[in-house]
Amino acid sequence: MNDTYLHLTLTHFPIVGSFIALVLLFSGYIQKNEGITKAALYLLVALALVTIVVNHTGEEAEEFVEHMAGYSHDAIHDHEEMAEWAFRLMLATGIGAAVALYLFRKNAAKTWLVVLLVLFGNLFACGLMAWTGKKGGEIRHTEVNSVAEKTAPTDSNSPSEQPF
Repeated sequence: MNDTYLHLTLTHFPIVGSFIALVLLFSGYIQKNEGITKAALYLLVALALVTIVVNHTGEEAEEFVEHMAGYSHDAIHDHEEMAEWAFRLMLATGIGAAVALYLFRKNAAKTWLVVLLVLFGNLFACGLMAWTGKKGGEIRHTEVNSVAEKTAPTDSNSPSEQPF
């Protein structure tokens, strides 16, 4: 198993997991249920750790595909730019979740305020993760690739280009 394989395998966890954590965290916050809230916070800490690995393996994945035929350098660059923002926000959300877990242990009065901040951070992280995943999919999956329309080679046998 190389870093490219690891990147492609693990990259889906922060995308899907952040949405699961969002639903759990929202539910726990609305109900003021510590158990559900803590589960969501632990999930966010774990997702932040996975995101570190995904970010770290992204460079090798880029080098693996950037010189292959049919890949758009622009699509890779767009994905990389979005991934940097998503990484930072997921890391901040994970740190916020760890702080909230610590405050729960101390029975601090402002714990639910921190949980609310983590909830909003995760809301934005979900959006960035989904957009980053879309941009990553555009690198290889031409069915979602808006760039492929601009860079796809034309078929010389197509009826519109035949001399007759």
